[in-house]
Amino acid sequence: MGQRGALEDALLALKHIRSDTVREPYHLILIHGKKNVGKGRAISTIKNKLQLSKISVETITPPLTPQDEEIAKTAKALILENVNAFFLTASDI
Repeated sequence: MGQRGALEDALLALKHIRSDTVREPYHLILIHGKKNVGKGRAISTIKNKLQLSKISVETITPPLTPQDEEIAKTAKALILENVNAFFLTASDI
């Protein structure tokens, strides 16, 4: 499908997030891939479109602090960074 198809899918999900008629409480967009393939650019595009729609976007990095947990409970949109590093074991590092 490639990056363009994945970004189109993510932007379609954003339409649902911004809709007043959608009843699902959460939408999840997962971005994973090799280094230097445009993940950061895709995240920036998504974040920008959300902010242009007046949706606040918060960025948190695991492990979550108590303050991060409070932000996660009330935020409309979250960007979780470096999640894979949180789940690595000592032998993976």
